[in-house]
Amino acid sequence: MDIGINHLRLVRAVAEEGTLTRAGHRLHVTQPAVSHLLRDLEERIGGAIFIRQRHRMLLTPAGERLLQAARSILLNLEQVAQDLEHIVAGRHGVLRVATQCYTCYHWLPQRVHALRLAFPDIDVEVVTNATANPYPYLLDGKIDLAVVHTKVRDRRLVFRPLFSDELVLVVSKDHSLSARKFVDLSEMSGQHLLHAVPAELNVFLQRALTKAGAVPKRVSHVQLTEAMIEMVKADLGVAVMARWAAAPHLVEGQLKAVRVGRRGIWREWSAALLRDRPKEPFLKAFLDGLSTIPEIPR
Repeated sequence: MDIGINHLRLVRAVAEEGTLTRAGHRLHVTQPAVSHLLRDLEERIGGAIFIRQRHRMLLTPAGERLLQAARSILLNLEQVAQDLEHIVAGRHGVLRVATQCYTCYHWLPQRVHALRLAFPDIDVEVVTNATANPYPYLLDGKIDLAVVHTKVRDRRLVFRPLFSDELVLVVSKDHSLSARKFVDLSEMSGQHLLHAVPAELNVFLQRALTKAGAVPKRVSHVQLTEAMIEMVKADLGVAVMARWAAAPHLVEGQLKAVRVGRRGIWREWSAALLRDRPKEPFLKAFLDGLSTIPEIPR
């Protein structure tokens, strides 16, 4: 039995309007077209849908069941159509994001909150599993946007510049380097270096230390920023992190931030997206909000 959407619309219209003529007006078709569609439906189910009276069409038991189904199915379809319209217009949907640094999750919720205020029907999912390497997730369609400081060459991707941040050396107040305005990379040799991402993905270790030929005494991966800070306070090592991430922990005076090199070491952050992704209004608003890092007292 093959019952189409037009059949369901017909049953609902005739039942609610009472006559074929009024149902035709509602469906914007002629009365003969309505009669033809009704005969076709009754042939398909093998029985009558309506009892034809002089002034009104009354439902048979089969018609009652079909009307019940028609109202439910058509309501769902109308809701789907409305949802699709909102999604295409950028008023409804889900935005899945990840960053390439665990410390970014300290300020990312502020940006998510601002987006939800502007677009209440947009849900933002932060995918922390993609932090270490967001590109496979992005290319597989598991996330929609990645905030990154290292780029890959792939024609499927496009990058939007966001902001720059400086990496500084964070030491305890009693450390021998705490009073310095800056430290040379060579002075990192012999230090116990703490960092928040695996060594093979750490931009500081990859580019700066390797290029300078500096070899730390020991390197430890400490994923939680709070744990890393407490270790530095206890003079169990030194850490390299973004100045904005270190700033809240410097106010107590137990830690010091020292520039690395005379000019410092800077990262350039970008938003990575699939090139063919539609640019919804909420996505543009979110990207605009990411263009500056939060103001954190220093």
